[in-house]
Amino acid sequence: ELQKRVVQFPNTIAVKGNANDLSNILEGADVVYPVITCLQNSLGTWEGDYRKAISEMGKVAREKQGEVIISAWRAEQFKDYAIDIYTALSPVVGVPDPTQSDFENGIFRSKTGYISRWWSQAQREEILRILGGRKVNEILGTPFFILHVAYN
Repeated sequence: ELQKRVVQFPNTIAVKGNANDLSNILEGADVVYPVITCLQNSLGTWEGDYRKAISEMGKVAREKQGEVIISAWRAEQFKDYAIDIYTALSPVVGVPDPTQSDFENGIFRSKTGYISRWWSQAQREEILRILGGRKVNEILGTPFFILHVAYN
């Protein structure tokens, strides 16, 4: 589906690979002013070290004078929203397991083993430090955040 949409926009490319190795995947690609996005709390279910992924996003954007946009869930909203959100998503993620979820630290677990991290203020500050760019904006919604960082 993504390949179909990319064809409609001549200034876009879609790549497939491990984002923990993003700079190598894009090596040699004709990329100028990229906008790298990590949306819908993809970072919260990351396989491997999410810090490496964030570092790679920042590296690519910095080298090409681009931007990074991350949207994810806010840990301080976890207790009020997580169970309802994941109950609605239970056909995909499994039935929520409140006894195994960590309400204080924003860690969701389902009875099938699905795990999702929600991000505290301190963790969001760490994300910004790892990215190392200029914070353009941070939107704190209910229950999400959107962080926009630029390197120009």
